[in-house]
Amino acid sequence: MNPSPNKALIAECDGLIQAIACLGWCAISGYPAQVGHHLIKKSKSKFFQHDLRNIVPLTNCEHTGDSWSCAELKPDIFEVVFENRFPEQWKWAKAHRNEYHKAPDREALLETRDKLRAFLAAGIPYRWSADNDNE
Repeated sequence: MNPSPNKALIAECDGLIQAIACLGWCAISGYPAQVGHHLIKKSKSKFFQHDLRNIVPLTNCEHTGDSWSCAELKPDIFEVVFENRFPEQWKWAKAHRNEYHKAPDREALLETRDKLRAFLAAGIPYRWSADNDNE
């Protein structure tokens, strides 16, 4: 069986998304971000996997560790905290989390990769915005 021809490209975009998230500050604690959390899980939507509007900068502890608001272990608490602190972002995620889209094709992935590379090259600290659509 042949691996997906887009596997390496998807992995590169995953790395770029994480690097961009780590340019910013954690949305919960304000400490330097260590990871980008997907508001709409990758398993639920490949379409939003590399969309910066779907990425929330967090520390490792707040993502998967022993934090009172851990996004992975205590999603209900994380959602309440995030919704209260970032109502527009939460509204965006809620509006899009049940949408169905085809996974991006190779051309779309190449375009996304180029946009992510340019964003990372600019070195601008990442701040979440509902208007940030990788442009």
